Amino acid sequence: RWPIICNLLSNLKRKCDNHTATVEDLKRTIENCVERHYNMDCLEHLINEIYSNEQRSHFMSNVLSSVCTLALNVDILCSQSPPLLCIGSNRSVTMSQRQAASLLACAFFCLFPCRTGLKVKKEYENFQNPNFNT
Repeated sequence: RWPIICNLLSNLKRKCDNHTATVEDLKRTIENCVERHYNMDCLEHLINEIYSNEQRSHFMSNVLSSVCTLALNVDILCSQSPPLLCIGSNRSVTMSQRQAASLLACAFFCLFPCRTGLKVKKEYENFQNPNFNT
């Protein structure tokens, strides 16, 4: 599945770099990466209604391109998975800013496995969903 996700993110990044990416491209990329539909009205409202033309252009071209790059490089930046911390546990994780940014980029694109629903193993019920879709 990762090669498909990489292709989707690379295509979005290419559109960002060519200044042709739209909110619809972003929404479609997220939904195709995770093979589910999410309500992204808030994200769409932010980009299309709240942002000025200049802010929208900057986000869709510069920021989103960088977010794509960070997500695409997660396997390089994070050579091993970070430990899962249970809700209420008193532990810590140390990582670089780049590693944290890469993991946040993956969360933005909702790339972490779903932790809710019928098919989820009981072991995951004490972990919060790291994806940005909730």
